[in-house]
Amino acid sequence: LANLINIDPLFKRTPLTGSRPDYRLQDASPVIAPRRPKAPGSAVPSVDLLNISRSANLNTPSLGAYEHK
Repeated sequence: LANLINIDPLFKRTPLTGSRPDYRLQDASPVIAPRRPKAPGSAVPSVDLLNISRSANLNTPSLGAYEHK
């Protein structure tokens, strides 16, 4: 997979675009689909920060703190 460091993740609102940040991803975000193998020995939460279930395959979690639905 390509390096995602220089890609705008398209958050819904950042401190620069809204009064209250919302770090969930917009539907058109380029970082929704990319998945990376988890680091050996690392734990992947089964739910995100809003208690939404993560992907069934926790060996390659999606990027970000919020599951895109």
